[in-house]
Amino acid sequence: MRLLSLHHLVAIEISAAELVKVAAAVGADRVCLFVQSMPGASDFPLVRPEDVPEVGRVMQATGVTACNLEYFGLASDVDVENFRPALEIGARLGATRATALAFDADMARLADHFSQFCELTPEYGIDASVEFMPLTPLASFAQAVTLVRAAGHAGRTIALDMIHMVRTGGLPSDLTASGPGLIGYVQLCDGPKVATADYREEAVHNRMPPGEGEWPLAQFLKQIPPDVPLSVEVPMNRLRDRGVSAVERARIAIDAARRLIEAVDGS
Repeated sequence: MRLLSLHHLVAIEISAAELVKVAAAVGADRVCLFVQSMPGASDFPLVRPEDVPEVGRVMQATGVTACNLEYFGLASDVDVENFRPALEIGARLGATRATALAFDADMARLADHFSQFCELTPEYGIDASVEFMPLTPLASFAQAVTLVRAAGHAGRTIALDMIHMVRTGGLPSDLTASGPGLIGYVQLCDGPKVATADYREEAVHNRMPPGEGEWPLAQFLKQIPPDVPLSVEVPMNRLRDRGVSAVERARIAIDAARRLIEAVDGS
Protein backbone atom coordinates (compact mmCIF):
# COMPACT_ATOMS: atom_id res chain seq x y z
CA MET A 1 0.00 0.00 0.00
CA ARG A 2 1.33 3.41 -0.98
CA LEU A 3 1.92 5.86 1.86
CA LEU A 4 0.56 9.39 1.53
CA SER A 5 2.04 12.63 2.83
CA LEU A 6 0.08 15.79 3.50
CA HIS A 7 1.90 18.80 2.09
CA HIS A 8 1.95 21.97 4.18
CA LEU A 9 0.80 23.96 1.13
CA VAL A 10 -2.64 22.41 1.70
CA ALA A 11 -3.03 24.65 4.75
CA ILE A 12 -0.25 27.19 5.04
CA GLU A 13 -2.23 29.15 7.63
CA ILE A 14 -1.55 26.54 10.32
CA SER A 15 1.66 25.59 12.13
CA ALA A 16 3.67 22.45 11.50
CA ALA A 17 2.45 20.92 14.76
CA GLU A 18 -1.16 21.61 13.73
CA LEU A 19 -0.44 20.10 10.30
CA VAL A 20 0.68 16.86 11.94
CA LYS A 21 -2.59 16.74 13.92
CA VAL A 22 -4.58 17.40 10.74
CA ALA A 23 -2.67 14.66 8.91
CA ALA A 24 -3.49 12.19 11.68
CA ALA A 25 -7.16 13.21 11.62
CA VAL A 26 -7.51 12.53 7.89
CA GLY A 27 -5.44 9.35 7.77
CA ALA A 28 -2.30 10.71 6.13
CA ASP A 29 0.84 8.80 7.02
CA ARG A 30 3.36 11.61 6.73
CA VAL A 31 3.75 15.37 6.29
CA CYS A 32 5.91 17.54 4.06
CA LEU A 33 7.35 20.59 5.79
CA PHE A 34 8.96 23.93 4.98
CA VAL A 35 12.30 24.30 6.75
CA GLN A 36 14.35 26.57 4.47
CA SER A 37 13.44 30.15 3.55
CA MET A 38 13.24 31.07 -0.11
CA PRO A 39 12.71 34.34 -2.03
CA GLY A 40 9.08 34.79 -3.04
CA ALA A 41 7.80 32.43 -0.36
CA SER A 42 7.82 34.60 2.73
CA ASP A 43 4.29 33.50 3.67
CA PHE A 44 5.26 29.83 3.89
CA PRO A 45 5.31 28.63 7.54
CA LEU A 46 8.86 27.54 8.36
CA VAL A 47 9.69 25.00 11.05
CA ARG A 48 12.30 26.71 13.22
CA PRO A 49 14.60 25.11 15.80
CA GLU A 50 12.38 26.23 18.67
CA ASP A 51 9.41 24.47 17.02
CA VAL A 52 11.08 21.06 16.85
CA PRO A 53 10.27 19.80 20.37
CA GLU A 54 6.52 20.47 19.97
CA VAL A 55 6.36 19.07 16.44
CA GLY A 56 8.30 16.01 17.57
CA ARG A 57 5.94 15.40 20.50
CA VAL A 58 2.89 15.60 18.24
CA MET A 59 4.51 13.20 15.77
CA GLN A 60 5.24 10.74 18.52
CA ALA A 61 1.68 10.99 19.84
CA THR A 62 0.02 10.55 16.44
CA GLY A 63 2.41 8.24 14.62
CA VAL A 64 2.65 10.69 11.71
CA THR A 65 6.21 11.08 10.42
CA ALA A 66 8.04 13.60 8.26
CA CYS A 67 8.65 12.94 4.59
CA ASN A 68 9.94 15.79 2.44
CA LEU A 69 11.64 19.08 3.32
CA GLU A 70 11.33 22.23 1.18
CA TYR A 71 12.76 24.34 -0.40
CA PHE A 72 16.51 24.45 -0.92
CA GLY A 73 17.18 27.11 -3.54
CA LEU A 74 20.20 26.57 -5.79
CA ALA A 75 21.12 30.08 -6.94
CA SER A 76 24.31 30.93 -8.81
CA ASP A 77 26.10 31.97 -5.60
CA VAL A 78 24.67 29.31 -3.29
CA ASP A 79 26.79 27.77 -0.55
CA VAL A 80 25.12 24.45 0.23
CA GLU A 81 26.83 24.40 3.63
CA ASN A 82 24.30 27.05 4.65
CA PHE A 83 21.58 24.39 4.36
CA ARG A 84 22.91 22.42 7.31
CA PRO A 85 20.68 24.03 9.99
CA ALA A 86 17.52 23.30 7.96
CA LEU A 87 18.63 19.73 7.28
CA GLU A 88 19.36 19.29 10.98
CA ILE A 89 15.78 20.33 11.77
CA GLY A 90 14.52 17.78 9.26
CA ALA A 91 16.76 15.05 10.62
CA ARG A 92 15.53 15.68 14.18
CA LEU A 93 11.98 15.17 12.88
CA GLY A 94 12.88 12.00 10.97
CA ALA A 95 12.51 13.43 7.46
CA THR A 96 13.68 11.22 4.61
CA ARG A 97 13.78 13.59 1.62
CA ALA A 98 14.74 17.16 0.69
CA THR A 99 13.82 19.03 -2.48
CA ALA A 100 16.00 21.57 -4.26
CA LEU A 101 14.77 24.29 -6.62
CA ALA A 102 16.89 25.67 -9.45
CA PHE A 103 17.50 29.42 -9.65
CA ASP A 104 20.53 29.31 -11.92
CA ALA A 105 20.39 29.32 -15.72
CA ASP A 106 23.96 28.00 -15.98
CA MET A 107 23.23 24.27 -16.16
CA ALA A 108 26.84 23.18 -15.58
CA ARG A 109 27.11 25.23 -12.40
CA LEU A 110 23.62 24.14 -11.33
CA ALA A 111 24.59 20.49 -11.81
CA ASP A 112 27.66 21.04 -9.64
CA HIS A 113 25.64 22.67 -6.86
CA PHE A 114 22.99 19.96 -7.04
CA SER A 115 25.72 17.35 -6.81
CA GLN A 116 27.08 19.10 -3.69
CA PHE A 117 23.58 19.15 -2.21
CA CYS A 118 23.19 15.43 -2.90
CA GLU A 119 26.49 14.75 -1.15
CA LEU A 120 25.43 16.81 1.88
CA THR A 121 21.96 15.43 2.58
CA PRO A 122 23.00 11.80 3.31
CA GLU A 123 24.94 13.10 6.31
CA TYR A 124 21.50 13.69 7.81
CA GLY A 125 19.95 10.44 6.58
CA ILE A 126 18.10 12.34 3.84
CA ASP A 127 17.83 11.73 0.09
CA ALA A 128 17.80 14.66 -2.33
CA SER A 129 15.70 15.49 -5.38
CA VAL A 130 15.41 18.51 -7.65
CA GLU A 131 12.07 19.93 -8.74
CA PHE A 132 11.50 21.55 -12.12
CA MET A 133 8.87 24.21 -12.71
CA PRO A 134 8.15 26.82 -15.37
CA LEU A 135 8.83 29.61 -12.86
CA THR A 136 12.54 28.65 -12.70
CA PRO A 137 15.36 28.12 -15.22
CA LEU A 138 14.87 24.36 -14.79
CA ALA A 139 11.53 24.53 -16.55
CA SER A 140 10.79 21.06 -17.90
CA PHE A 141 11.05 17.36 -17.18
CA ALA A 142 13.57 16.95 -20.01
CA GLN A 143 15.83 19.59 -18.47
CA ALA A 144 15.54 17.93 -15.08
CA VAL A 145 16.53 14.56 -16.56
CA THR A 146 19.58 16.16 -18.15
CA LEU A 147 20.53 17.87 -14.88
CA VAL A 148 20.21 14.74 -12.75
CA ARG A 149 22.29 12.73 -15.19
CA ALA A 150 24.91 15.50 -15.33
CA ALA A 151 25.10 15.50 -11.53
CA GLY A 152 26.02 11.82 -11.66
CA HIS A 153 25.60 9.05 -9.09
CA ALA A 154 22.63 6.86 -8.42
CA GLY A 155 20.08 8.23 -6.01
CA ARG A 156 20.01 11.74 -7.44
CA THR A 157 16.43 12.07 -8.51
CA ILE A 158 13.61 14.30 -9.70
CA ALA A 159 10.78 15.58 -7.52
CA LEU A 160 7.81 15.32 -9.86
CA ASP A 161 5.06 17.85 -9.17
CA MET A 162 2.15 16.95 -11.42
CA ILE A 163 1.12 20.54 -12.06
CA HIS A 164 4.52 21.34 -13.53
CA MET A 165 4.65 18.08 -15.48
CA VAL A 166 1.26 18.59 -17.08
CA ARG A 167 1.50 22.34 -17.64
CA THR A 168 4.81 21.93 -19.51
CA GLY A 169 3.38 19.26 -21.82
CA GLY A 170 4.83 16.24 -20.04
CA LEU A 171 3.28 12.85 -20.79
CA PRO A 172 3.14 9.52 -18.92
CA SER A 173 5.28 8.05 -21.69
CA ASP A 174 8.07 10.49 -20.75
CA LEU A 175 8.47 8.65 -17.44
CA THR A 176 8.84 5.33 -19.24
CA ALA A 177 11.34 6.76 -21.70
CA SER A 178 13.48 8.31 -18.97
CA GLY A 179 14.29 4.91 -17.48
CA PRO A 180 13.85 3.46 -13.97
CA GLY A 181 14.91 5.05 -10.72
CA LEU A 182 14.81 8.68 -11.86
CA ILE A 183 11.73 9.76 -9.90
CA GLY A 184 12.38 10.09 -6.19
CA TYR A 185 9.26 11.87 -5.01
CA VAL A 186 5.85 12.78 -6.46
CA GLN A 187 3.42 15.58 -5.60
CA LEU A 188 -0.18 14.78 -6.52
CA CYS A 189 -2.78 17.31 -7.61
CA ASP A 190 -5.14 17.84 -10.52
CA GLY A 191 -6.61 20.60 -12.61
CA PRO A 192 -8.44 21.63 -15.78
CA LYS A 193 -6.89 21.03 -19.18
CA VAL A 194 -6.56 24.75 -19.81
CA ALA A 195 -4.27 26.60 -17.44
CA THR A 196 -5.31 29.81 -15.72
CA ALA A 197 -3.68 33.06 -16.79
CA ASP A 198 -1.76 33.32 -13.51
CA TYR A 199 0.47 30.25 -13.18
CA ARG A 200 1.67 31.08 -9.67
CA GLU A 201 -1.90 31.61 -8.47
CA GLU A 202 -2.85 28.14 -9.67
CA ALA A 203 0.29 26.43 -8.37
CA VAL A 204 0.48 28.05 -4.95
CA HIS A 205 -3.14 28.83 -4.11
CA ASN A 206 -5.69 26.82 -6.07
CA ARG A 207 -5.35 23.30 -7.41
CA MET A 208 -7.82 20.42 -7.62
CA PRO A 209 -7.84 17.13 -5.67
CA PRO A 210 -6.30 14.15 -7.51
CA GLY A 211 -8.74 12.49 -9.89
CA GLU A 212 -11.20 15.39 -9.89
CA GLY A 213 -9.67 17.32 -12.76
CA GLU A 214 -8.80 16.53 -16.37
CA TRP A 215 -5.19 15.37 -16.14
CA PRO A 216 -4.13 11.75 -16.92
CA LEU A 217 -3.05 11.12 -13.34
CA ALA A 218 -3.90 7.42 -13.43
CA GLN A 219 -1.61 6.92 -16.42
CA PHE A 220 1.17 8.82 -14.68
CA LEU A 221 0.72 6.89 -11.44
CA LYS A 222 1.00 3.57 -13.27
CA GLN A 223 4.57 4.58 -14.16
CA ILE A 224 5.49 5.38 -10.53
CA PRO A 225 6.87 2.46 -8.47
CA PRO A 226 4.91 1.87 -5.24
CA ASP A 227 7.90 2.70 -3.04
CA VAL A 228 8.21 6.25 -4.38
CA PRO A 229 6.87 8.72 -1.78
CA LEU A 230 3.61 10.44 -2.73
CA SER A 231 2.64 13.83 -1.38
CA VAL A 232 -0.81 15.39 -1.69
CA GLU A 233 -0.11 19.02 -2.58
CA VAL A 234 -3.52 20.56 -3.17
CA PRO A 235 -3.86 24.14 -1.96
CA MET A 236 -7.52 25.16 -2.15
CA ASN A 237 -7.62 28.73 -0.94
CA ARG A 238 -10.98 29.15 -2.68
CA LEU A 239 -12.41 26.81 -0.05
CA ARG A 240 -10.45 28.36 2.80
CA ASP A 241 -11.84 31.76 1.87
CA ARG A 242 -15.35 30.30 2.15
CA GLY A 243 -14.65 29.10 5.67
CA VAL A 244 -13.76 25.46 4.98
CA SER A 245 -11.38 24.35 7.74
CA ALA A 246 -7.86 23.05 7.26
CA VAL A 247 -8.87 19.56 8.37
CA GLU A 248 -11.80 19.42 5.95
CA ARG A 249 -9.67 20.65 3.04
CA ALA A 250 -7.05 18.05 3.92
CA ARG A 251 -9.70 15.35 4.11
CA ILE A 252 -11.02 16.26 0.65
CA ALA A 253 -7.51 16.06 -0.82
CA ILE A 254 -6.38 12.87 0.94
CA ASP A 255 -9.62 11.00 0.29
CA ALA A 256 -9.43 11.90 -3.40
CA ALA A 257 -5.83 10.69 -3.59
CA ARG A 258 -6.76 7.38 -1.96
CA ARG A 259 -9.59 6.86 -4.45
CA LEU A 260 -7.16 7.46 -7.32
CA ILE A 261 -4.59 5.06 -5.87
CA GLU A 262 -7.21 2.37 -5.31
CA ALA A 263 -8.40 2.76 -8.90
CA VAL A 264 -4.85 2.40 -10.22
CA ASP A 265 -3.48 -0.26 -7.87
CA GLY A 266 -6.69 -2.22 -7.41
CA SER A 267 -6.45 -2.33 -3.62
